[in-house]
Amino acid sequence: MKSPDGYANLRKGPGTEYDVICQIPTGESMEVYRESATDQKGKKWLKVAYWHPEGISQSDGADEPGVWETGWISESQVE
Repeated sequence: MKSPDGYANLRKGPGTEYDVICQIPTGESMEVYRESATDQKGKKWLKVAYWHPEGISQSDGADEPGVWETGWISESQVE
């Protein structure tokens, strides 16, 4: 992952109008799905999964940090 800001936003949907799930630091790895979308401005988005080491899963009741976050990231942020 690359970004001049030092991070990229993982979003709930393919576009900046969607809420941010978490921020992914530059240099982090993620799993890229085959699913992609183009927003109304013509920007391409990729569906990805990111291991968020500080995230806490709300669904499985785990108390330990770390959770897979699935969302959308701008293709321009992925290398």
